[in-house]
This record gives sequence, C-alpha cells and structure tokens, in this order.
Amino acid sequence: MVAILREADRSSVTEVAEKHKVSEQAIYTWRKRFGEPQPADIKRLHALESENAKLNKLVAERGDRQPGFNQTAGHVRRCSRAIALHSATSFW
Repeated sequence: MVAILREADRSSVTEVAEKHKVSEQAIYTWRKRFGEPQPADIKRLHALESENAKLNKLVAERGDRQPGFNQTAGHVRRCSRAIALHSATSFW
C-alpha cells in the first residue's frame, strides 16, 4: 500500500490504480486515512512483514511433518496476513 501511494504521488492516480488493479477511490481513501507514512511507520511495516514471512515458513514446515495439518495451516496463514495488515495500519 505504501508503494502504491508513493507511486500515485509521482504519476496519475488513474494509471496507478489500473496497474495495481485497485480502484481510484481506494487510493484516495488510503491517502485520506493514512496520510503520509513516516519512516518509523514504514520500518514497523517491514518488520511485521518479515515476521509474518518467518511464521508462514514455520507453518509450512510443520505442515510437511504432520499429515492433515495443511488445512489448518492455510487458515492460519490467512489469519496472520489479516493480523499483519491490521497491525500495520493501526498505528498510522
């Protein structure tokens, strides 16, 4: 989202929206809601994304060792993404 907002600052919102397959209104809403993210905010977002990737890897490894775990692992991955997104946006 940060990258999309920065790209929209440099070029047309219409072009960026089409490129990333989001609506123009979504970009305007993000701008209004989150404003300009500060460097500390971006660092926190990257840290959360990194932690999420590590957790997803652990879940995948465990799924390889335990039969029947993959169905639950898919649910966990979806939930962890939602939590990371919520955590990343809640401090702005």
